[in-house]
Amino acid sequence: MGASGASERARVLCEDTLRIKEQIYGPGHPELANSLGTLAMVLGRLGRHEEAVSHYEKSLALEANAGVSENLGALLGQLGR
Repeated sequence: MGASGASERARVLCEDTLRIKEQIYGPGHPELANSLGTLAMVLGRLGRHEEAVSHYEKSLALEANAGVSENLGALLGQLGR
């Protein structure tokens, strides 16, 4: 299997992983961010740049939202809420 064949196999595995995580956690869950980023990297290697950018943007948005949620949760915990 050549480099492009390995990257194509990696894409399939990344998509499968993402689909399973979406079933477990639900869409939009921060746990999906890493899988989206990995899929984006693989898509970039395959020359599918527009798809890669879209997945990177989704990953970043989930990570940003997770940080806000964690920070808010910590602050509310300090306030006893």
